[in-house]
Amino acid sequence: SNLMYSIEDMSQNISNKIGHLSYVTEESNRMLSNQLQEIDSSLQTNNLLTGIQTYQMYKINKNTKGLIN
Repeated sequence: SNLMYSIEDMSQNISNKIGHLSYVTEESNRMLSNQLQEIDSSLQTNNLLTGIQTYQMYKINKNTKGLIN
């Protein structure tokens, strides 16, 4: 009976640890997803600013070509 109790206790402990591991894995995936979304947002902002700067340089170059000739 002690052996059966020990096996049942060990089984319960393993089950609890697997449940905790599942929770930790899910939480880690959620945090990673949030961080990836922040990186994506930063990249989109950078792309927008780069586009604006490119357009501004185009306009400056277009306006200064007449001054050189």
